[in-house]
Amino acid sequence: MKKIFYTVFRNYLRVIHNVIYYRRVYILDKHNIPQQGEPTLVAANHQNALNDPLALQFSFGNNRVSIFARADVFKKKFLAKFLYSLDILPAYRMRVDGEASLVHNKVVFDEAGQRLLSGGIVAIFPEATNQDKHWLGEFSQGYLRMAFETAEKEDFKKNIQILPTAIHYSNYFSMQSDVLVKFAEPINLAEYYELYKTKPRTVWRAVNARVKASIDNMMLNITDLDNYDAIDYIRNTYGVHFAKTKGVNPDNLPNKLLTDKVLCARLNELKEQKPDEMAEIYSRFLKLKDFTYQEKLRDWVFDTNYRVMQLIKDALILVLLLPLYIFALWPHIFIFYAPTKLTNKFEKMGGPFKMFVGGVRFVVSALFSIPIFYLLVFIIDLIFFDLGLAIIHFLLLTILGRFAWYYRKYFIKFMGLCKFTHKIKRSMQYKYWTNERQLLFEKLNKLIFE
Repeated sequence: MKKIFYTVFRNYLRVIHNVIYYRRVYILDKHNIPQQGEPTLVAANHQNALNDPLALQFSFGNNRVSIFARADVFKKKFLAKFLYSLDILPAYRMRVDGEASLVHNKVVFDEAGQRLLSGGIVAIFPEATNQDKHWLGEFSQGYLRMAFETAEKEDFKKNIQILPTAIHYSNYFSMQSDVLVKFAEPINLAEYYELYKTKPRTVWRAVNARVKASIDNMMLNITDLDNYDAIDYIRNTYGVHFAKTKGVNPDNLPNKLLTDKVLCARLNELKEQKPDEMAEIYSRFLKLKDFTYQEKLRDWVFDTNYRVMQLIKDALILVLLLPLYIFALWPHIFIFYAPTKLTNKFEKMGGPFKMFVGGVRFVVSALFSIPIFYLLVFIIDLIFFDLGLAIIHFLLLTILGRFAWYYRKYFIKFMGLCKFTHKIKRSMQYKYWTNERQLLFEKLNKLIFE
């Protein structure tokens, strides 16, 4: 009975994750995943707090994955219960949880080791904490110590494999964004068993370097942290045009990741070759960013040559679909805003804490708001209508929820276009920044392709 409940619960969460929360989920190079029954230790980058364990959990089909996550997220009882239900285990860190807490790691590491020896999959984030940017931090070697000590318990008769994994997001915080999980070729620890018996630390360093290099090769790692904000803004604005010049659809996350890596590498080269010129470009891009954020503009409006008739057509579409949107708001307006109080709290804390926003939104929605309000809709339909209509409405709720989300997004886009179309004709400031953006794009084109 317990196994059936777990299977149903996990598949329910998978639907919320893959259909409602994310627009697209990309799982790349699944052929690199070792065969079922082979002890596999997944090592992944960590950039999005609770979303990262969830992304891993739903990337291995029906295989159960035991995942280590930072122990402080287990302090909330309801959250801890949810995480344990998904085989997510606490990992304690000296700099956050204190030296005394490290004793608890032995218990959970031993448990994870047993799962490995029985042919299970265990996942861990070697950075030991989530980052708040597209960057790969330093790796702790504790995961390798656990792996080799686990192998030693079986007299090194079992080959434990390390599976380097990269996780990447189109947007850290927004629903209906895209997530990507990519697997590299696994590393067989059996190759190192003999050397480990005499020089364990040497082996840890060697394997750790291989794992980190493999993950670095797959992910977007912006190493120039001093200019991170400018580079990240460039890849999200100019980077769209750069992708198109490479014949890539920028709306496809795997392809956009590849062109972003090429673009960021080229920007690093240019900084080394022309530091003063790049410093000026970064400064000008940041000023452009400040203007767009202040005016609440999206970068794509600068490339839109909208005419009055097109705006009238968009307005007509919005008006015609308004009744359906109003209908779709029930109960989704409550579901969308239910996590707001908690997510605002994490946003105000800033830094790495803001990376909990997406995960908290997912947990609140999956465990509370969606099941409660969807059930409420079904009961109300049953009372006022009939069973058939109640079932049809219930089955259409996820589609209606997505429609409500995209209608709202379309409306915001329409209002932004109206504002930009109006201001570009009358505001010298808008004309200046439109021209400045064009000059910056032309300047980068010249530098990057010279």
